Amino acid sequence: MANEMYSTQALVVDNGKNIKGTLVLYLDRYEFNGAQKIINWENASFTRGTSTVKSFIFKSEKPHVVICEGQNYGPAFVLEQPQADELIAKVSELSETVRKNRIAEEERKRREEEERKRREEEERRSREEEERRRREEEERKRREEEERKRREEEERKRREEEERKRREALAKKIEERKNRITNEVDLAKNTAEAVPVSQAEESSVKKAWAYFVDNPYRILGVSVAATNEEANASLDKIKKLARLNAVASFKSVYELNGLEKPARDLSIVQNALAILKEKNHKWFWFTTTDACIAWQSESFRKELTFDGSEFGTYDLFLANYAYAVFFDPKFKKSSLWKPVFTYFNYICNEGSHALVKSRFNDKELNELRVLDAVRNFKNEIFKPIEALCETEDAKQIIRLYKILKEISDDNLSGLKKAVVTRLTKWFTSKEEVVCSLVKEADEDREITMSEAREIKKVGDTYLREVDKVIEDALAVVKDETVRYEMIKESYRHATWQLMFGLNKAGDKDKAIAYANKCYPYCTEDDKRKIRNTFGFSAIKGTDRDATHSEWDIMGDNYYEGKNGYEQNYDEAFKWYEKAAEAGNKYSQNSLGICYKEGHGTYQSDYQAAKWFEKAYHNGNPDGAVNLANCYASGDGRSQDKMKAIELYLEAAKMGHPTAADTGRALLELVQLEQKIHRLSQHEHYDLGFQIPIGETIIVEVTLNYSANVYLMEEDEYEKYRECDNFSYYGGRATQSPYRVKIPHTGSWHLVIDNGDDDMTGIITSVHTRTFNF
Repeated sequence: MANEMYSTQALVVDNGKNIKGTLVLYLDRYEFNGAQKIINWENASFTRGTSTVKSFIFKSEKPHVVICEGQNYGPAFVLEQPQADELIAKVSELSETVRKNRIAEEERKRREEEERKRREEEERRSREEEERRRREEEERKRREEEERKRREEEERKRREEEERKRREALAKKIEERKNRITNEVDLAKNTAEAVPVSQAEESSVKKAWAYFVDNPYRILGVSVAATNEEANASLDKIKKLARLNAVASFKSVYELNGLEKPARDLSIVQNALAILKEKNHKWFWFTTTDACIAWQSESFRKELTFDGSEFGTYDLFLANYAYAVFFDPKFKKSSLWKPVFTYFNYICNEGSHALVKSRFNDKELNELRVLDAVRNFKNEIFKPIEALCETEDAKQIIRLYKILKEISDDNLSGLKKAVVTRLTKWFTSKEEVVCSLVKEADEDREITMSEAREIKKVGDTYLREVDKVIEDALAVVKDETVRYEMIKESYRHATWQLMFGLNKAGDKDKAIAYANKCYPYCTEDDKRKIRNTFGFSAIKGTDRDATHSEWDIMGDNYYEGKNGYEQNYDEAFKWYEKAAEAGNKYSQNSLGICYKEGHGTYQSDYQAAKWFEKAYHNGNPDGAVNLANCYASGDGRSQDKMKAIELYLEAAKMGHPTAADTGRALLELVQLEQKIHRLSQHEHYDLGFQIPIGETIIVEVTLNYSANVYLMEEDEYEKYRECDNFSYYGGRATQSPYRVKIPHTGSWHLVIDNGDDDMTGIITSVHTRTFNF
């Protein structure tokens, strides 16, 4: 029975009637026949007594219990004596339970109150701590703000002081520059006439100079900043001189010292006036008289590099630029060109574009679109440089491209593209000359002697022009993948065509020379065709960049007595040895041949094999074949035909045209020798049909020396005789007796051999033994 509820049957006497029902006690109430009353058992009490209970026949006295709370009495519940005692006990129990619950609840509330007060105290202390930290943080920020303001004030004063010093230094530098330029101009005035520009031999140089010499403003004798009124005033002077037949005597400070003065007549002057509004020529004329006088002076020009780009002027830029075009059109002095390109970038990138605007007068500036002017400046400045690249001197173009690559700026990308395009066209134009001639000699007809001489002549010219620049060109354009491949393919195609034409004409030596030229740039298929045509030993193009390749060629000349050299093995050996020691894989093989044949040195198979091995490890397939020959014959190496076969196969992988066939032939020979040896040098025992069912059959072999013991089935024995791969039980017997178990039913054979050695005196006896389980 749970402590929280009690149930019993009871009677209630009401108005003389006995009402029977169920009395249920709970912790907070009791119920009787559905009617309930709330009660606090802790305050409850009870009284005992007796009540008359009327039954159908007679009346009897029964004990009753009255439950009350204070003055509130409940009904009298009539029960049997045991139930009455139990009810009273249960009331007491409920009273104690309620009391304990009350005490527990009060304790809980007390703890909750204490916990609440504790949390409130902690929150109070936390708020106080946060407030304290806030005040400290505000104080810290206040001090930091004061410190920041103090530092800012100090920094402001420092910057003001630095700015003051900078302005003073700038003013001083400007003044010093003005004085230097003035002194240089005075010196130029008092010096003899400037050194004239040498006459240009190439049309490309003349074309580049024309952008300066044929400037119409120079003819007029006015600056590019001149107005129409100023130009017309000059025209009036020229007309007056024309009437006196003295137009050429017209003088002006706006002259380019050292340049031949153009002829002046009225038609030229009038034409100049007609194009006065065109702005293209503004970029090739000085603005000041001083610049016109002193532009060839080194001290004047170097002002561009003093004190940083921001101190430069357009006239200083033009002085350096004009001097570079006139006095170094071959781009041999990068120190002349780098300041020009560097300052060109500065002009293009300048935020205010003041230097570009300085070329226009106030009226023109009102109508000027600055970005269009900058674009026009770039295009026109590039024209003389691009004209200098219209040359047959590829080294000149390469030198310019190297200079441009050293200066990284997008403003130069257009010029770089034009230069590398010109360089590519130079190579393709040389290729076209070769191909236009050789293609005429198609495969369907013979090449005449005159055609052969013409091909040789064109080839000599091609190599003379192209060979000395091809490697420099490829090195300088290696980052330009497309151009790199175009130049490389142009060289490959031209040398391939020359090789083809000369070989067809019967000039094999010259054809081999061109084969070596094009070989490094060929695909693997084309390389294979070249090797199959001329032999691998003739192709040495893979070492064409190495110094030792020339030594190897000298060795070939002396060894074979060709190209004007008499045959001399001693000299050949010296050159081969020099190149071989330097790592030339062809000379290493040739040196091995010298030792093998005793040409130019003592005969030594050992030394020959040593140098063949070096050539092989260095990637020479001929060296691999010659080393394989040493192993095959046992000359200079212990005879090992399987090692020789392995080397023949390696040489074939490296491209040797006949090594694979030689290796296969040797393999067939080895297999034949092995078959003959096996047939004559093995002992065979036919064990018959064996049935090892319920018993174990052991083959026991007694030997005097170690040998191979093979237990095999009939099919495997046939394979053994044919030197094919075979399956067996057993193996190398190093102890005697040697036992092998027959594993299953079948026809069995026992074979004993000693590998490559003979069988003399090895076998003592062979027996089979049977063991029952």
